[in-house]
Amino acid sequence: MRFVDLTKLKLPSGWEERAQQARREVSDLDDGNRASEINRRSTIWTALRGELEKLSDKKCWYCEARQERSDMPIDHFRPKNHVGEEGCEGHPGYWWLAFDRKNFRYSCTFCNSRRRDSETDMAGGKADRFPLRDEAKRCRTPTDLLSEEQPVLLDPTVRTDPGLLWFDEDGSAHPKYLENAAPWPYRRAKESIDIYHLNHSDLKEARQRVCNACRRRVGEGDEAWKEARQGSSRAEEKFQKAFEDLEELMDENAEYSATARTTVMGLRSPDRPWLDTVLTGI
Repeated sequence: MRFVDLTKLKLPSGWEERAQQARREVSDLDDGNRASEINRRSTIWTALRGELEKLSDKKCWYCEARQERSDMPIDHFRPKNHVGEEGCEGHPGYWWLAFDRKNFRYSCTFCNSRRRDSETDMAGGKADRFPLRDEAKRCRTPTDLLSEEQPVLLDPTVRTDPGLLWFDEDGSAHPKYLENAAPWPYRRAKESIDIYHLNHSDLKEARQRVCNACRRRVGEGDEAWKEARQGSSRAEEKFQKAFEDLEELMDENAEYSATARTTVMGLRSPDRPWLDTVLTGI
């Protein structure tokens, strides 16, 4: 997960007016009819798919994967028709946000929909999940204050949220902070990993390949630096190549760039001051 700046989203001409009209049309409906009418107007949010995918170079905002076989659906961060949490029976969903661009997240099928990992038999996928720290503060009408809610799920559009995740060398995702040191950030990361299915076997294998690539480049950089600091021009070229390769792996538009970044952070040492330069350049 990397931060996605929603302020850079470009809207097609007339989109905002169509979205506002759609909200007016569903606002007076009863809960029994509203969901189907919202879904019937799905072209409102699908019209933004191209612009949303540009913000992450076509990567899923939750797992950073590009999936050619996925339809890359647009997730409503706050579910539009139903909330699948204990104690939310009868909740109509955040229907008033169904056409709100700030509630859209570009997501792969595996993060957005319920799926089972064929290798581990573990199920995951967001679907209509949206847990809160305090269920009593959940909004149920358009006049309720969303600012009173404390979502558990990490949000890629919040700059500080992606940094609560860490990735090990085997490609697995973990909370960055220990539970006893930071219980709330730990809980948010832990439940997000489970709900977004971030430890699906395919994702772990892909991240592991990125980890291995980073380790190889760091090793190449170390070897080249030993000779480059003595004045070898050929070694300087090798060192520059390793440096640039690491920058490319960590670039925010690269697949699993957060994994690459945490791998490089974990390889820092007093003997590798050059890695600090790589990290501050991203």
